[in-house]
Amino acid sequence: HAIVRFTSTKKGLAYTTEAHGLTPGEHGYHLHIYGDCTAADATSAGTHYNLQGSSLNPPANIDRITGNLGELVADANGDARDKGLLPKAKLTGKKSIIGRSVIIHEKANDASQPPIGAAGSRQACGVIGIANPESISQPAMAEDSNAEKAEGESAQ
Repeated sequence: HAIVRFTSTKKGLAYTTEAHGLTPGEHGYHLHIYGDCTAADATSAGTHYNLQGSSLNPPANIDRITGNLGELVADANGDARDKGLLPKAKLTGKKSIIGRSVIIHEKANDASQPPIGAAGSRQACGVIGIANPESISQPAMAEDSNAEKAEGESAQ
């Protein structure tokens, strides 16, 4: 089980992640192009969402992992927390992440393997949607009180 909360800021989308039930160790996690978690192995979510160009046909010389949210480090109980910022992402418009998905992978990213990161099988998948602000129990991470929020929840 995992929850990723995205909050609009002047610098992009801030995010916080809380996951449970993972194998202890590092897990790469990424935005994926489709908000479709119907396949048992989550391949229905497609490839990584590239905020800086084509997701389906990235340039051959790409030097980064696309859609990368970083690493979740699960403790001995399988619990992990993370936070970060996606500078080019938005909740509306051309770079909107609403309706896309977040995938947690089996192992850590390998930075020498762009654009995918070779993080192994897909362990959890969740579709990014709009959360009811009244149901969000954590304080806003945005720089102003009128921040938009989106939340994706995944079940293993």
